[in-house]
Amino acid sequence: MESFIKKILLALFVFIFAFSCSSSDEETCDKPLNFSLQTTDENFAFFNYTKEEVFSSSIIEYGEPGFEVGVNAIGVSHKFSNPLYEGIGSDYKNHLVTNVMPNTTYEAYIKSECSTNIYSEYIGPVLFTTLAFGEGCTRPDSLVALEKTNSTILIDWEGYNKENWAVDISFTGINGVWEYVYLEISEKPFLIEDLMPETEYNITVSTNYCGDVIESSLPSNEITVITN
Repeated sequence: MESFIKKILLALFVFIFAFSCSSSDEETCDKPLNFSLQTTDENFAFFNYTKEEVFSSSIIEYGEPGFEVGVNAIGVSHKFSNPLYEGIGSDYKNHLVTNVMPNTTYEAYIKSECSTNIYSEYIGPVLFTTLAFGEGCTRPDSLVALEKTNSTILIDWEGYNKENWAVDISFTGINGVWEYVYLEISEKPFLIEDLMPETEYNITVSTNYCGDVIESSLPSNEITVITN
Protein backbone atom coordinates (compact mmCIF):
# COMPACT_ATOMS: atom_id res chain seq x y z
CA MET A 1 0.00 0.00 0.00
CA GLU A 2 2.80 2.38 0.91
CA SER A 3 4.53 1.62 -2.40
CA PHE A 4 1.34 2.39 -4.31
CA ILE A 5 0.94 5.76 -2.56
CA LYS A 6 4.55 6.66 -3.35
CA LYS A 7 3.92 5.91 -7.04
CA ILE A 8 0.84 8.14 -7.01
CA LEU A 9 2.74 10.97 -5.32
CA LEU A 10 5.65 10.60 -7.76
CA ALA A 11 3.32 10.71 -10.77
CA LEU A 12 1.59 13.79 -9.35
CA PHE A 13 4.95 15.49 -8.77
CA VAL A 14 6.08 14.80 -12.35
CA PHE A 15 2.78 16.18 -13.72
CA ILE A 16 3.00 19.38 -11.65
CA PHE A 17 6.66 19.89 -12.62
CA ALA A 18 5.95 19.41 -16.34
CA PHE A 19 2.97 21.76 -16.21
CA SER A 20 4.93 24.47 -14.41
CA CYS A 21 7.79 24.24 -16.91
CA SER A 22 5.51 24.48 -19.90
CA SER A 23 3.72 27.46 -18.35
CA SER A 24 6.92 29.33 -17.56
CA ASP A 25 8.36 28.67 -21.04
CA GLU A 26 5.20 29.79 -22.85
CA GLU A 27 5.77 32.98 -24.84
CA THR A 28 3.47 35.88 -24.11
CA CYS A 29 2.68 38.91 -26.25
CA ASP A 30 1.63 42.20 -24.71
CA LYS A 31 -1.18 44.01 -26.48
CA PRO A 32 -0.68 47.54 -27.85
CA LEU A 33 -1.84 50.51 -25.79
CA ASN A 34 -3.22 53.98 -26.50
CA PHE A 35 -4.54 53.05 -29.94
CA SER A 36 -5.82 56.25 -31.60
CA LEU A 37 -6.38 57.89 -34.97
CA GLN A 38 -4.02 60.70 -35.93
CA THR A 39 -5.45 61.71 -39.29
CA THR A 40 -7.37 60.48 -42.32
CA ASP A 41 -7.42 61.30 -45.99
CA GLU A 42 -9.39 60.01 -48.94
CA ASN A 43 -7.50 56.70 -49.14
CA PHE A 44 -5.45 56.74 -45.91
CA ALA A 45 -5.93 56.31 -42.20
CA PHE A 46 -2.94 57.05 -39.95
CA PHE A 47 -2.93 55.52 -36.45
CA ASN A 48 -0.77 55.91 -33.35
CA TYR A 49 -0.22 53.41 -30.53
CA THR A 50 2.35 52.42 -27.91
CA LYS A 51 3.88 49.02 -27.21
CA GLU A 52 6.68 47.41 -25.25
CA GLU A 53 8.01 44.74 -27.63
CA VAL A 54 10.84 46.14 -29.74
CA PHE A 55 10.54 43.80 -32.73
CA SER A 56 6.82 42.97 -32.70
CA SER A 57 4.62 43.66 -35.69
CA SER A 58 1.27 45.40 -35.57
CA ILE A 59 -1.84 44.10 -37.31
CA ILE A 60 -4.85 46.34 -37.88
CA GLU A 61 -8.16 44.76 -38.87
CA TYR A 62 -10.89 47.09 -40.08
CA GLY A 63 -14.42 46.92 -41.40
CA GLU A 64 -17.88 48.41 -41.24
CA PRO A 65 -18.99 49.66 -37.81
CA GLY A 66 -20.02 46.65 -35.73
CA PHE A 67 -18.06 44.07 -37.74
CA GLU A 68 -16.72 40.97 -35.99
CA VAL A 69 -12.93 40.68 -35.78
CA GLY A 70 -11.64 37.67 -37.68
CA VAL A 71 -14.98 37.04 -39.37
CA ASN A 72 -16.16 39.81 -41.70
CA ALA A 73 -13.41 42.42 -41.83
CA ILE A 74 -13.03 44.50 -44.99
CA GLY A 75 -9.24 44.51 -44.76
CA VAL A 76 -6.19 43.58 -42.70
CA SER A 77 -3.06 45.76 -42.61
CA HIS A 78 0.26 44.34 -41.38
CA LYS A 79 3.32 46.38 -40.39
CA PHE A 80 6.69 45.12 -39.13
CA SER A 81 8.18 47.38 -36.47
CA ASN A 82 11.80 48.24 -37.27
CA PRO A 83 13.54 49.68 -34.19
CA LEU A 84 16.42 50.99 -36.32
CA TYR A 85 13.90 53.22 -38.11
CA GLU A 86 11.52 54.04 -35.28
CA GLY A 87 14.15 54.31 -32.56
CA ILE A 88 15.27 51.71 -30.04
CA GLY A 89 13.58 52.31 -26.71
CA SER A 90 10.79 54.36 -28.24
CA ASP A 91 7.31 53.12 -27.36
CA TYR A 92 5.55 55.55 -29.74
CA LYS A 93 4.61 53.82 -32.99
CA ASN A 94 2.44 54.46 -36.02
CA HIS A 95 0.60 52.40 -38.60
CA LEU A 96 -0.62 53.58 -42.00
CA VAL A 97 -3.66 51.87 -43.56
CA THR A 98 -4.06 52.57 -47.27
CA ASN A 99 -6.77 50.29 -48.66
CA VAL A 100 -9.78 52.41 -47.65
CA MET A 101 -12.40 54.22 -49.71
CA PRO A 102 -13.27 57.95 -49.66
CA ASN A 103 -16.15 59.23 -47.52
CA THR A 104 -16.55 55.91 -45.71
CA THR A 105 -16.84 55.12 -42.00
CA TYR A 106 -14.86 52.20 -40.55
CA GLU A 107 -13.99 50.61 -37.23
CA ALA A 108 -10.41 49.48 -36.58
CA TYR A 109 -8.81 47.09 -34.09
CA ILE A 110 -5.10 46.48 -33.50
CA LYS A 111 -3.06 43.61 -32.05
CA SER A 112 0.64 42.74 -31.69
CA GLU A 113 2.39 39.85 -33.43
CA CYS A 114 5.44 39.00 -31.30
CA SER A 115 6.58 35.92 -33.27
CA THR A 116 5.13 33.25 -35.54
CA ASN A 117 1.62 32.40 -34.32
CA ILE A 118 2.12 34.39 -31.10
CA TYR A 119 -0.38 37.26 -30.94
CA SER A 120 -1.77 39.61 -28.34
CA GLU A 121 -5.43 40.34 -27.86
CA TYR A 122 -7.04 42.91 -30.13
CA ILE A 123 -7.80 46.33 -28.67
CA GLY A 124 -10.29 48.84 -30.03
CA PRO A 125 -12.37 49.77 -31.79
CA VAL A 126 -11.37 53.18 -33.14
CA LEU A 127 -14.09 54.72 -35.31
CA PHE A 128 -12.98 56.86 -38.27
CA THR A 129 -14.37 58.38 -41.47
CA THR A 130 -12.24 59.08 -44.53
CA LEU A 131 -12.42 62.39 -46.40
CA ALA A 132 -14.73 62.72 -49.39
CA PHE A 133 -13.27 62.54 -52.87
CA GLY A 134 -11.59 65.83 -53.79
CA GLU A 135 -11.25 67.04 -50.19
CA GLY A 136 -7.82 65.56 -49.49
CA CYS A 137 -4.72 64.26 -51.19
CA THR A 138 -6.55 62.93 -54.22
CA ARG A 139 -4.98 60.10 -56.17
CA PRO A 140 -4.42 61.04 -59.84
CA ASP A 141 -6.47 59.02 -62.26
CA SER A 142 -6.57 57.98 -65.92
CA LEU A 143 -2.85 58.41 -66.64
CA VAL A 144 -2.24 58.12 -70.40
CA ALA A 145 0.56 58.66 -72.90
CA LEU A 146 -0.61 61.20 -75.48
CA GLU A 147 2.35 60.82 -77.80
CA LYS A 148 5.94 59.59 -77.92
CA THR A 149 9.18 59.92 -79.88
CA ASN A 150 12.53 58.16 -79.61
CA SER A 151 13.47 60.41 -76.66
CA THR A 152 10.25 61.84 -75.19
CA ILE A 153 6.87 60.78 -73.81
CA LEU A 154 4.00 63.24 -73.33
CA ILE A 155 1.71 62.20 -70.46
CA ASP A 156 -1.55 63.54 -69.03
CA TRP A 157 -3.93 62.55 -66.23
CA GLU A 158 -6.87 63.69 -64.15
CA GLY A 159 -5.24 65.84 -61.48
CA TYR A 160 -8.27 67.17 -59.59
CA ASN A 161 -7.59 69.72 -56.87
CA LYS A 162 -3.78 69.96 -56.71
CA GLU A 163 -1.03 71.65 -58.70
CA ASN A 164 1.98 69.68 -57.51
CA TRP A 165 2.74 66.17 -58.68
CA ALA A 166 5.51 63.60 -58.65
CA VAL A 167 6.31 61.44 -61.68
CA ASP A 168 7.93 58.05 -61.02
CA ILE A 169 9.74 56.44 -63.93
CA SER A 170 11.44 53.04 -63.90
CA PHE A 171 13.27 51.28 -66.72
CA THR A 172 16.15 48.97 -67.57
CA GLY A 173 19.28 51.02 -68.33
CA ILE A 174 22.07 50.51 -70.85
CA ASN A 175 23.97 48.02 -68.70
CA GLY A 176 20.86 46.02 -67.84
CA VAL A 177 20.54 47.69 -64.44
CA TRP A 178 17.06 48.63 -63.23
CA GLU A 179 16.95 52.43 -62.89
CA TYR A 180 14.51 54.81 -61.25
CA VAL A 181 13.79 58.51 -61.87
CA TYR A 182 11.72 60.79 -59.65
CA LEU A 183 10.49 64.15 -61.00
CA GLU A 184 8.63 66.89 -59.11
CA ILE A 185 6.45 68.91 -61.48
CA SER A 186 3.74 71.58 -61.40
CA GLU A 187 2.23 71.38 -64.88
CA LYS A 188 0.16 69.00 -66.95
CA PRO A 189 0.32 67.63 -69.58
CA PHE A 190 3.98 66.91 -68.93
CA LEU A 191 6.71 66.07 -71.43
CA ILE A 192 9.26 63.53 -70.19
CA GLU A 193 12.52 64.18 -72.01
CA ASP A 194 16.04 62.76 -72.47
CA LEU A 195 14.83 59.18 -72.80
CA MET A 196 16.52 56.31 -74.64
CA PRO A 197 15.10 54.96 -77.92
CA GLU A 198 13.36 51.58 -78.06
CA THR A 199 13.21 51.39 -74.27
CA GLU A 200 10.31 50.32 -72.06
CA TYR A 201 9.35 52.83 -69.37
CA ASN A 202 6.95 52.25 -66.47
CA ILE A 203 5.32 55.49 -65.32
CA THR A 204 3.05 56.57 -62.46
CA VAL A 205 1.99 59.98 -61.12
CA SER A 206 1.08 60.94 -57.55
CA THR A 207 -0.19 64.14 -55.97
CA ASN A 208 2.61 65.85 -54.04
CA TYR A 209 2.95 68.15 -50.98
CA CYS A 210 -0.34 67.21 -49.36
CA GLY A 211 0.65 67.89 -45.75
CA ASP A 212 2.98 67.06 -42.89
CA VAL A 213 1.57 63.63 -42.06
CA ILE A 214 0.58 62.43 -45.52
CA GLU A 215 3.06 63.99 -47.93
CA SER A 216 1.78 62.42 -51.15
CA SER A 217 -1.16 60.46 -52.50
CA LEU A 218 -1.31 56.90 -53.68
CA PRO A 219 0.13 56.52 -57.20
CA SER A 220 -2.04 56.61 -60.27
CA ASN A 221 -2.54 53.67 -62.58
CA GLU A 222 0.78 52.55 -64.05
CA ILE A 223 1.37 52.82 -67.79
CA THR A 224 4.09 51.11 -69.82
CA VAL A 225 5.40 52.96 -72.86
CA ILE A 226 8.11 51.92 -75.33
CA THR A 227 9.88 54.81 -77.05
CA ASN A 228 10.31 54.80 -80.81
